[in-house]
Amino acid sequence: MKIQSISIMPYCHADWAWNYYRAWHVKRYIKSFEIALDLMDQNSDFTWFIDTWTDQFRVVIENRPDLVERMKPYVSEGRFGIAGGLYSNPHPDRAGREAYVRNAVYGRRLFLDIFPDADLTAVTHEDVIMGHTQLPQVLTKLGFTFYTSSRSCAAMAAKGVPTQFLWTGLDGTKLITERSHYGELRGDLIPADFRDKWDEARKPFLAWAETKTANGSSPHLCARQGSGDDCLPLRTHADKPDRMLDFLDEWRKREKIALEFSTPARFARKLAKAKDLPAWEGPLDPVGWSYWYGGNGNYSLWPLRLVAEKKLTQLERALIHFGKEKYPQAEMEELWRQALSVWSHATLWLWIPDYEEFLVRIKNVIQQADARLEQVRRDAAKTIAPRQDGRPVVLFNPLPWERKETVEIYYPIDEAGPVGIEIVDSNGGVVPTQVCSDSFWDFPEGKLRECLINASVVVPASGFATYYVRHSTEPMNRATQFLQWPKEIAASSVHARIEQGKLLDVRLMDLNRVLCGSVDFLFEEIDEGGMERSQNLGHYFGPGANAPPREPWSHLHYGKVVGRSFYVGRRWVIAEDGPLAVRMTSLGETAGNETEWELKFYRNRPRIDVRLRVYVTQAKSGFFLASVNLPFEGKIHADIPWGVEERNMTKEPFGMALLERKDFPAFYGNSWVDVSDGAAGVAVLDEDGQQGYRIRDGRLEHFLLKTIAPENIRGRRWSNQHRTGLGFQEFRFAILLHRGDWRTARLYREVEEYRQPIAARDVNVRLAGRGADRVEGVMVSPENVMLSGLYREGGKTILRIYENEGRRTKATVSLPFKVKKVRRTNLIGETEKSAQRPSLRKGCLSVVLSPWEIVTFELT
Repeated sequence: MKIQSISIMPYCHADWAWNYYRAWHVKRYIKSFEIALDLMDQNSDFTWFIDTWTDQFRVVIENRPDLVERMKPYVSEGRFGIAGGLYSNPHPDRAGREAYVRNAVYGRRLFLDIFPDADLTAVTHEDVIMGHTQLPQVLTKLGFTFYTSSRSCAAMAAKGVPTQFLWTGLDGTKLITERSHYGELRGDLIPADFRDKWDEARKPFLAWAETKTANGSSPHLCARQGSGDDCLPLRTHADKPDRMLDFLDEWRKREKIALEFSTPARFARKLAKAKDLPAWEGPLDPVGWSYWYGGNGNYSLWPLRLVAEKKLTQLERALIHFGKEKYPQAEMEELWRQALSVWSHATLWLWIPDYEEFLVRIKNVIQQADARLEQVRRDAAKTIAPRQDGRPVVLFNPLPWERKETVEIYYPIDEAGPVGIEIVDSNGGVVPTQVCSDSFWDFPEGKLRECLINASVVVPASGFATYYVRHSTEPMNRATQFLQWPKEIAASSVHARIEQGKLLDVRLMDLNRVLCGSVDFLFEEIDEGGMERSQNLGHYFGPGANAPPREPWSHLHYGKVVGRSFYVGRRWVIAEDGPLAVRMTSLGETAGNETEWELKFYRNRPRIDVRLRVYVTQAKSGFFLASVNLPFEGKIHADIPWGVEERNMTKEPFGMALLERKDFPAFYGNSWVDVSDGAAGVAVLDEDGQQGYRIRDGRLEHFLLKTIAPENIRGRRWSNQHRTGLGFQEFRFAILLHRGDWRTARLYREVEEYRQPIAARDVNVRLAGRGADRVEGVMVSPENVMLSGLYREGGKTILRIYENEGRRTKATVSLPFKVKKVRRTNLIGETEKSAQRPSLRKGCLSVVLSPWEIVTFELT
């Protein structure tokens, strides 16, 4: 392809605190703004761009408002670009649905408040994975017309992804997309004597440009210009001025190919005019970083971020359904911003004080959301007029469909008396229960002090149901406990064989077919000392004798697998066995680390809940994984935000030469991974933030924890020690056996029910209101319609739904509040024109959804 133009985009890639304290980065980014603005004053051609608010721009507005004033005319002119104007720079494959949207919306508002004429149509995700196949739709609905990202360029090049292309997403949306590394145009491409030896000097530059046309492109190329992370404008890695300005002047005198400074927005307009851009349909990168999963364990920001998103969305919905005061929009936005401020990429490497600050902040968001949610539910309970005798327990359903499930209720008893418990519903009907006392001792004569009650209940969509606990002098459904050394567990829908404290296999009784083979827990040790030299400390401490022996320290902490150790059980017991559930506990060790399994089997659904507790004391580098044997071959599917993708890993390149993919055949699933042959299948439903998987030797393996030997932690004085994985670690996931494929199993709803259990509130306040003891809220149907967001802004209710099976569907939303007007919008509140107009009749909103479509409504 003949190249017509090359657009150079000077850029300082902003990590939150890569390899240094945050304080260094703050000064560095202020310095980069100073130099960029000076260059703009001196040279009318020079351009520069930034991308995020919290990572990069906030340090300037808080410390140097004079620089902000200098920026304004250049932003208006388009020379100082703001690429997307995101609040932070998350990995889109690992961000939650609403978190990703709010990140773009809140950042956009902040930037436009200062720069109202900024062009935010082009968005960049530098140094993060390019993302999933719903991004073309999501980014388009966020107002973007052009998307560029940089990870993983090498792997995508190896599998033939063009440099520039039209990316077709799940729903058919096409988005102009480009892959380009943020530090690819380096100063060392231009020799000092380029004027005297022009023919030789131009060759490396053109050779670099031609590599970008290898898999297809437009005749217009672009490149970020700089030395990589935290680079100063037009400076080398050593902070010395590079030769780009002089080289550009000489190029224009001698060459026909146009060479110019540009920004993502300017380049996007040029690329939009290009004809016959190559096309790409489907996933770009289903892997992510193959050796990151499980980093920092229970102290990882990945699960805490997603827990915070879950808590915030639950609180928003509860405030709409049960809030008795004006919707606290300012309070909710502040909580969201606090959460999103720790969603920056490259945070696994933060030094101790910076990482602890993030941990405290995200935990504080979770705590505040929990406390607020508890108060809202408590206030809702006060409105109830009890309909039955007994102690009321109010069950809240955070999901927008009716749920018929076995729930676990913690029930404390304030005086001796009952040895049994009976639960009735609003109509006085006795519901199936199973009581398990976990106390160290009972009151005299076996009377309960506290207990866990498994109860079979029905709770309305987005609402609550009140059940009534009655004390009994006769034991009722007290679970049999502590049956030692079981060899099998029969729980109605599933039959499991036990060997050495582990699942040998699990049969789905409905089909009389083994769908799950052995389930194991293992540690896979890696040898960091055998890493490729380019990622070791020689870059910082110099080669030879100045480098540590065998150079075990590294940025990435990855190495070849040198051993695998499996769980060895010593003792296992049935800790609870009753009419609703069976719970088995197994004690043993894994690679010298004390390990405890807890498996819960339900009698009314083919799901096994797994809880693993590990006391990590062995200071080795490697991975802890859960491993599920697959007794059949089938297709692999994994969910992504707002959708589902197939995982055909035979099409993906791996190898030690690929920075993000080394030799782990890993892939990610947002919340579940399923293997099915069409007739039946087995799925793993994972905990928030635990998204890494791989298929190896006929087993589906789930990454739970990455450990790094303390002696291999680079900069031990500063590095956060959570990276070692040492100490107590706890993990949860579930195994679901099912008929058909993931659609038949409704995995998108199953995982939400697993992650968002019905919340039981044993209320101490007197229920002395006049309201109903059973209330329904927003309900969505049919089953393939899901609710993403429900909140208020400016006195208007925002409702966001999506189709999650890939089929055209008439969606119905039952609204418990009055609505006079419905406006269909995109994700930034602009009116969205569509042939599928919504209708509103008698409190019921309906609209036809195309396959995988995301729709937002503004209700007034």
